[in-house]
Amino acid sequence: MRDKIKDQQLTSLNEYIDTKSWDLADKLIKSWDVEKPIKEYNLAYLKFKQGLEVDALMILDHLKYSGMYSKDVRFANDEVKKSLDIYFIEERLSPLDKIVLEAKLIPQDFFISGFLSLVIIGSIFLFLRKKIFGSLIISLSFIFLTSLYFLGQYELSYNLEEKVVFSGPSKIFEQIQVLPRGLKVIMTKEDADWRYIEYPKSFQGWIYQPKVSK
Repeated sequence: MRDKIKDQQLTSLNEYIDTKSWDLADKLIKSWDVEKPIKEYNLAYLKFKQGLEVDALMILDHLKYSGMYSKDVRFANDEVKKSLDIYFIEERLSPLDKIVLEAKLIPQDFFISGFLSLVIIGSIFLFLRKKIFGSLIISLSFIFLTSLYFLGQYELSYNLEEKVVFSGPSKIFEQIQVLPRGLKVIMTKEDADWRYIEYPKSFQGWIYQPKVSK
């Protein structure tokens, strides 16, 4: 990645960061004549240096599924999570939680392409009278379609600050635990100013007026 950015540009960026000239650093990165994912990677680095770890995490999560799933991105993503103290929390999530939360980061076009590809392959097998394989692949394609619909009902959010999780939509209910800053959540039900966390399952409960970014 460094090869695509001139040393002089990186030196200027680090000077702006050292002097906390955040606006100048932001403008510098956006002026670089490099691919968009590389700009976003460096913007994530800038956000991290500003102390905006959640913003950095959002950028890096997006990069994982937008053509830049590299060792650099994975390492930076893990470092930000460790800074937020959520790395080991996410590692201990159930397989279902991990699948649902990660799937919401994948572009919808991927699921549509996967569905169409499976339908085509299944049709070919049926045409060749390979009924068992054809039927199996067609079934998988509809599982893909069902998954797309299922995920479409949910909205992924990043928790911007620690929030107490309650067993019900009021502060009179039991305090279950604390939702850490930076953790990805999917919230479904609403009750006035309260929202219900559906995923991760280990953090299910109600939070009051959560400050979240989409």
